[in-house]
Formats: sequence, structure tokens, C-alpha cells
Amino acid sequence: MSHTPGKWVAIKGIDDDAERWGVYTEGPQHFHLATIENGAPGDTLETEGHNARLIAAAPALLEALKKAVELIRLWHGMNIDKRLEPRGWRLYFDSPEMKIIRQALTMEEDV
Repeated sequence: MSHTPGKWVAIKGIDDDAERWGVYTEGPQHFHLATIENGAPGDTLETEGHNARLIAAAPALLEALKKAVELIRLWHGMNIDKRLEPRGWRLYFDSPEMKIIRQALTMEEDV
């Protein structure tokens, strides 16, 4: 399973609430993906707007992260076969940065 494709946008003013933020697909028809609520103590409508924009950026961030993995592999000369060079592969695969990236990518895949 995958997320809703395409670009997402944050829009202020959903339903009958001109102040509430939502996340929609971009295009001629805006399909409603999420409504942003004040979730944490101290959250404001400004916080909702920041949260909505961050969520709307998720598809682009995911794609950038996937491309970053490939660039990191190339920069470190790790375009290697893990069966032939297990030590080099482990240094790359087990780096702190790659652990964080793999965790983030797994979150998207485990839905």
C-alpha cells in the first residue's frame, strides 16, 4: 500500500471553519486528505498552519529522502554488492544517518 499520489497542499479554511487548516491533493479537484487540529497544549492556529505545511510536504520529502539514499551510497563509493563486500556494506548500512533514514522510510511502508 502507498500514500495518496501527487503533490499535497495546505489550505486554510475548510468546511465551515475559515480558520481551520487542511491538507489536500493539488490540482483542479482538491481531495481532502487531513484536517489539522490543535493537538498539543499551547498549539495555536499558527501552529496548525506549520503542521499542515509540513504534512503537505511529506510526499516531496519522501522522494527526496529516497534520492538522498542513492546519493549517499554513490558519495561513499558504496555502490557495491553486499555479498562481495560485506564490511563496506555494513559501514554504510549501519551508519547513524542511514539508520535514521531507514526508520523514516519504514514508517511510510508499514502503513
